Amino acid sequence: MAQMTKLLRQVGRLFVVGLSEETLTREEEELIRTCGFNNFILFSRNVSSGRQVGLLCQALRKCCLSEGLEPPLIMVDEEGGPVQRLRGPCAPLPSARSLGHSNRPEKSVQILAKQTASCLKGLGINFNLVPVLDLATLGEKSFIYERSFGKEPSQVGRLGRIYIRTMAQMGVATCGKHFPGLGEVSLDPHLDLPRAYVSRETLLGRELEPFRQAIAAEVPAIMTSHVIYPALDPEQPATFSRKIVQLLRKGLGFQGLLLSDDLEMGAIAQNYSLTEAAEGAFYVGHDLLLFCHHLEQAAEAVEALAGDLSRGEIPEGRLLEALTRQRQLRAWLDRCGSL
Repeated sequence: MAQMTKLLRQVGRLFVVGLSEETLTREEEELIRTCGFNNFILFSRNVSSGRQVGLLCQALRKCCLSEGLEPPLIMVDEEGGPVQRLRGPCAPLPSARSLGHSNRPEKSVQILAKQTASCLKGLGINFNLVPVLDLATLGEKSFIYERSFGKEPSQVGRLGRIYIRTMAQMGVATCGKHFPGLGEVSLDPHLDLPRAYVSRETLLGRELEPFRQAIAAEVPAIMTSHVIYPALDPEQPATFSRKIVQLLRKGLGFQGLLLSDDLEMGAIAQNYSLTEAAEGAFYVGHDLLLFCHHLEQAAEAVEALAGDLSRGEIPEGRLLEALTRQRQLRAWLDRCGSL
């Protein structure tokens, strides 16, 4: 029993979970205790003022440390434009598209990254899930249009690299998304599972270029997409594709944290059980699994994954690999004074 409890708390550290309110509830405190959750993501529902967000982040740290857990990674999607979770505490941010089309895009991105990092660090948030490295190839037909720096790989990669390095100088971790690229996708994965009918040559050439530049800039994390790319893997979306994960790891040489996108999105939830989603994403190589809305469903997935590991259905080395990558990022944040 003690061994399984220890395993549950180890597996819980693989999850990034959303919270329901502006304060930490008793139920959430109990799940942190039993499942070992110590990675969190904040949304607009968790935000009313800077003081309130700061107190929430303090409560998360206190709860984790009191349970013998490592200090939490506290994440947010503070992109700008249509995706801003901290509209009250942080200044309004322009969209990536407007930055990419500004007169001095490099300087504009640098200034925005500094302002954003300063705000996040002041609140106690240490991980921003940006930059978007997808190309706006389809123009306004693409759901990623406003969130992309543009359609040219060199520009998107260059601006993404500036964003990553500037935030790193401020002690905030970043995450490039959504590998291997959403440039040819019009259907929103929040709603259903898209297929990107684009050639392998285009994917390896155009779509991956911004990710290559991000890796060269030492981006600490990358997030995959909930999209099927038949030219790379005709059966599985990137979320569950060992081929696509190996393309990132071996082909591009990325050694940092690999995140799934939210496993509760329509693309996944309408086609797989959430337990199957967590098992599949972890098995092929993801180090952090996002459950952004329902903490109790994440807890069920923790139990399922722990069972898989205890029975040897998933190699124990996969768990150790993921936790090692997390420790490396925490060590860097600690040196930056951001834990």
